[in-house]
Amino acid sequence: MISQIKRFKKLPLYMTNHWLFLEKNNLIRKIELIFVLFLSTLTVILEALGLSILIPLLSLIEHSGDIEKFKSSSVLCRYVADIFFYFGIPINLANISLTAFTLILFRQIVNYFNNIENERLKWKVHKRLSVETINRIMSAKLKYVQDIKPGHFTNTSTNEAGDTAAILRCYGALWMTLMVFIAYALILLITSLKITFMIMIFLFTLMILLSGIIRLTKKYSSINLEYRRQFFNFLNERFTAWKFIVLTNSLDNEINHAENINTNIYNNQVKLLRLQGLLGLLFLPLASLFLLVTLNLFVTVLHIDLTVITTFGLAFVRLMPVTLNLQSNINKLVAYFPSYLYVEKIFNDAGSNSVNRKEGIILSPLKKEIEYRNVSFNYEGRKDFALKDINFCIKSGSFVSIIGHSGAGKSTLIDLLPRMIEPNEGSIYYDGIDIKKCSIESLRSNIAYVTQEPFLFNSTIIDNLRYTKSEATEDEIWNALKLAHAYDFVKSFPKGLQTDLGTLGKKISGGQRQRIVLARTFLSDASIIILDEPTSALDNESDLKIQSAIDTLKNKIGATIIIIAHRFSTINKSDIIINLDQGQIVKNRNKDTAV
Repeated sequence: MISQIKRFKKLPLYMTNHWLFLEKNNLIRKIELIFVLFLSTLTVILEALGLSILIPLLSLIEHSGDIEKFKSSSVLCRYVADIFFYFGIPINLANISLTAFTLILFRQIVNYFNNIENERLKWKVHKRLSVETINRIMSAKLKYVQDIKPGHFTNTSTNEAGDTAAILRCYGALWMTLMVFIAYALILLITSLKITFMIMIFLFTLMILLSGIIRLTKKYSSINLEYRRQFFNFLNERFTAWKFIVLTNSLDNEINHAENINTNIYNNQVKLLRLQGLLGLLFLPLASLFLLVTLNLFVTVLHIDLTVITTFGLAFVRLMPVTLNLQSNINKLVAYFPSYLYVEKIFNDAGSNSVNRKEGIILSPLKKEIEYRNVSFNYEGRKDFALKDINFCIKSGSFVSIIGHSGAGKSTLIDLLPRMIEPNEGSIYYDGIDIKKCSIESLRSNIAYVTQEPFLFNSTIIDNLRYTKSEATEDEIWNALKLAHAYDFVKSFPKGLQTDLGTLGKKISGGQRQRIVLARTFLSDASIIILDEPTSALDNESDLKIQSAIDTLKNKIGATIIIIAHRFSTINKSDIIINLDQGQIVKNRNKDTAV
């Protein structure tokens, strides 16, 4: 019994922490919750008043309309009589019936808006929480984001955010349950102190006896949370690897894996359903037994009046589902809290790894040079430096090739410039300004980054091209496509710019994807273009067109181009060649030096 009571004591602490978490992160406003609780309270008041009128109605019928007997039958009837006399309303069956109907009607109207507002508040917070979760994770440092699995990211932003917001719905239900208890307790107190005491003792004892279900609910809910993470990770990873799976004839194994995970989810969910079913199985029979025994006791032993018995019966019948609902909502709270704790951890971890993108010096387009001065970088957990004592200078408008074997440090060198990672030693200067002092947002707005695997969104060509310049006109877009040698094939598509590219642009060829990405780069107006081996996976024809587009970038746009290169045709056009080997520059050569 003591251990059961302790579990109930933890709930207020959980609820308080949950509320503080939502309020601290501007996910809810007090006035929103107060409005919902007000509607819940008003609903209960109207319901209690409606019941209060029904009891005098029965009493008036029992006493055949005798007002004096009606007034003396109970304290409640006397109060009703006084109120009617005060407003000058005659006490008769029609007036009491009309009053009862009016109160019940208004109760239903208010309850309608109460249900709508409760659900709306839940979805408001769900929306804010989902968006802020995405913002927190996506705004964090590179290392933190790399440790987040795609399935966790998706699951947290959808399911866990939804369950965390759904706790608010439980607040409304619990508040309404509390108000119902208070209202009916007052009615019973006015009617009979002994009856009220007996009912409260019974309901409290029953709740404590059934509260063991809470512990198991919390356990299975935590397990469910882990299973959901596993399944989301599985879906994201396997769908991305679809081509590899079908080519290696591994589909049957993956289907079995999916079935095993879903079997675990199914079995755990069935256990939760059984726990919820136990509430009805145990509560209603015990409550009915108590009601029947008590009624017999009232009639045969205590000889209590019919009005008092009627009051007891109505109140008890109403309180039975309310008590069951209370237990159910406590179970829901326990089931949702693992999701809230997980979301809170994500917020805290992402917050401690957050990057302030706006703070710092605002940069203009590059005019003079980029300088790496004594720059060294070491990945956490590794002994050797990925880059060691790097020094070089790139003049504005230069075409620079970075070459070297796999693992030489080429990508690391590039990631330092837009501050995806920070050097352990040394500094990088942008027109003489240490980029550590610069606004990350303004720094990155001056850099266009084209990755080795061209990234396109699952949308149309025009939407992808406008991603970096939303106000771009169609004329500007077609001009960018011409510069990127993509005009002809886009024009040949039946839907032109409205052609859907599919997931990662897989509905078009690799060379076409790369040229659309370059067209997007032309539209960005960036003064620095970073190209990560843009032609490594292309055929000779596509390579020539990409090379021509790069020439356009250099000659017509006047941007500073930094390219991780492997083909002689690219390297030969460079103003500067930076040759990396084991994290150090072997030679810093000009274009006249043989590779």
